[in-house]
Amino acid sequence: MLATHADHGPATSAPLTVDGSHPKANIEIALTAGGTVKGKVVDNSGKPVASAEIRVVARGHVDWRARRQALSSADGTFAVSGLPLRAMDVVASHDSGASAIVAADLAVKPEAEVALTLDVTGEITGTVVDKAGQPIGDAQVIAEPEWSGGTGDRAAWSVRGIQEAVTDQGGAFKLTGMPDGAYRVRATRPGSNEAMMSLATPVLAKPGDKLKLTIASDGKVIGKVALDGKAPVRFFVSVGDYGRPFSSADGAFSLPLAEGKHAVSISGPGFVDKQIRDVVVSQDKDTDLGTIAVTA
Repeated sequence: MLATHADHGPATSAPLTVDGSHPKANIEIALTAGGTVKGKVVDNSGKPVASAEIRVVARGHVDWRARRQALSSADGTFAVSGLPLRAMDVVASHDSGASAIVAADLAVKPEAEVALTLDVTGEITGTVVDKAGQPIGDAQVIAEPEWSGGTGDRAAWSVRGIQEAVTDQGGAFKLTGMPDGAYRVRATRPGSNEAMMSLATPVLAKPGDKLKLTIASDGKVIGKVALDGKAPVRFFVSVGDYGRPFSSADGAFSLPLAEGKHAVSISGPGFVDKQIRDVVVSQDKDTDLGTIAVTA
């Protein structure tokens, strides 16, 4: 179990064994003194920047490492407390740019002061349109490093976080604070499932590029799932990280999918997972997989 507090470092309990029948009581989690990172965010001319986002991340490339976020005040200052006493990485981002990643070793000194200058000002801009060339407002746009394109190591990008934007009503977007290198830029329609982003066709770009991203209308994969001639009580249809649960009297499903070739997986309790490869989906059309028999 994990406990956190604004003024103390995070801490965990000793390992617990739960048998499903007997309650566990008197669990103790001892919070220790936490560290603090404070400082100031300024632009290239030295002027303070308000409402910059500051990310403080424990060093080490693992998904579960401690991370905290804060916003700079009107005079550009910030303070993040309750941090673990270990080496941390600090970065700031804003509509006008981003800073370099600055080290703050709280294991050496529990209070560190850093200066963050928004001098990373690379931009990727563009518009998102449909196949008729009409702009799409509120579309989601994301940029991920192309690791073979000189965008640095993965640990640094897990500190910076994913670069993302939402288009205005004219379909325009701007991604700021982009270090030099190559990026894969994707876009999906407003309200799309977040996992659908991984299915969108990427466009390679670098800072300074102006893009025109075209979103095709989705198609659908339809069909039925049968277990021993009957519909399973429930099942899940997915492509990669994207999918939906289904429960229907006849085992029918309908899953919207981006145009392209996909591997569709069927999974659920009581039967062996099944995958159908090379399923071709066309925009505004249904791809019927027929009745898919699964094995108990």
